[in-house]
Amino acid sequence: MAKTRQLSFQDPRMKKVFAFGGELLKKAKNRHARPISTKHPLHLCLRSSQAKGEWSFQHPKNWKKVSSLCRNFASKNGISILELANSGNHLHLLMRVRNRQAYLRFIRSLSGALALAVTGSNKTKSLKNKFWDYRPFTRVVEGLRNFLTARDYVCLNQMEAIGVLTYQPQRLRTVDRGLLRKWNSTA
Repeated sequence: MAKTRQLSFQDPRMKKVFAFGGELLKKAKNRHARPISTKHPLHLCLRSSQAKGEWSFQHPKNWKKVSSLCRNFASKNGISILELANSGNHLHLLMRVRNRQAYLRFIRSLSGALALAVTGSNKTKSLKNKFWDYRPFTRVVEGLRNFLTARDYVCLNQMEAIGVLTYQPQRLRTVDRGLLRKWNSTA
């Protein structure tokens, strides 16, 4: 009888998967169950290339609709939103989820309601093309350092969206952490 070999920590089957959705679904190796944690926060990103001009999430007629829809659906499903950044064509949410069913109800209702509210579509007047580019991207944020980095990233997107900062590549490495802490305390 042959001995079974113990799995090493470098074995891909032992690797924890924390991210799901978005462009990751283009590759077959990344198609797996969406990781959802009830103990750790989730970073959620919803992106639409059609959200431009009047359909932009930052358009004056849509700004309050988008934030109120996010907060209303979160409270209905028992999800707490820690940070929310509206960047015009995409949204970043840092949130805590009670369970998988609550997340599924939240994301289904939010994505549908956002598309309808922004485009002004209804049952009789539907969209010709799909509104969202990809499935929602989620990432489990484990640990304090990762949480602070994710929170800073969402806040940077928020500051760039309203024009406080300009976009720069590698911006999370070069930004003043004191500025972010001040922003978090005032927001």
